[in-house]
Amino acid sequence: MALSSVAAIIAFTITFLSTRPFIDKFRIVGIVSLDVHKLDKPRIPDMGGITIVIGFLIGLISVLMLSPHPKMTDILASIVTIFLMALVGIVDDLTELTKNVKPLLAAFAAAPLIIIRVGYSSITLPFIGMVDVGLFYWYLVVPIGVTAAANGFNSLAGFNGLEAGLGAVIGFFLTLEALILGVGETALIMAALFGACLAFLYYNRYPAKIFPGDTGTLTIGAIIASACIIGRMEWIGVTTFIPHIVNYAFIFATSRRLTSSSEFKPTQVMEDGTLAPSPSMRHRITLADVILSLRRMREPELVKLLLAFETAACILSLILTLSYAQSIGIR
Repeated sequence: MALSSVAAIIAFTITFLSTRPFIDKFRIVGIVSLDVHKLDKPRIPDMGGITIVIGFLIGLISVLMLSPHPKMTDILASIVTIFLMALVGIVDDLTELTKNVKPLLAAFAAAPLIIIRVGYSSITLPFIGMVDVGLFYWYLVVPIGVTAAANGFNSLAGFNGLEAGLGAVIGFFLTLEALILGVGETALIMAALFGACLAFLYYNRYPAKIFPGDTGTLTIGAIIASACIIGRMEWIGVTTFIPHIVNYAFIFATSRRLTSSSEFKPTQVMEDGTLAPSPSMRHRITLADVILSLRRMREPELVKLLLAFETAACILSLILTLSYAQSIGIR
């Protein structure tokens, strides 16, 4: 508990202090994107997720230097995977990778986890128990899990405060659940993510001063996947991703493929400042489109609603975690 708190505090401090200089620098060098959900379409510094990565890594590595962990090799392998995913995000932000190349690079980023054989071939499933899938775990489950988490997290994004808020909520609950299950390595990783996302949220909340970009969203997804793989908490991670799964289900059901958001028009901003569904709804529907088709609302309202949905999913994961802990004799 104490080490997790230290990791969160260090990650928060580093991210909070480093984000302002990056805002100024990115604006000077022209790394900016349009805030399409504002009437005046201001240009906002992008690729700010690099400060989340910096804060997260410094927070986690600092704690590991202070108190070496028994699963140090696994944690270092996850750090390499996270670093590789951050590089994929940076390249994507600067060059806009195609929808076919991005998943392949994301799967390749999982290579360190595969090489070190991080995780366990036997997966714990709720209401079923342990299922051993052998080598398929490392050569199929791990790369698919990292890729799905990274791209899934990236798919539910684009609104001020949403990505950082989702990362903070998931980070908080997975830290708590890892502590309940006695999985210290996962608790350290998720605590560092919580601190970094919470600090970035200060600058990313409405009206945003900086966007995380794919550097942030892809990396946050990879962090969550790596932490759950290390701690044998795969099903818990999947439960916290319910909003992202629902979002992907809407996309796939309407477009019949996992498409890139750049192919379609964004959510519309009306003259009164409220948001309306995307004009591309006939070809691609997202969770945000479904919500806005029921009632138009302003961006902060939509973000609060999506964060409430995420919190509900995390509460469900917490209930399942407590039930599982009791079943195996953890009190």
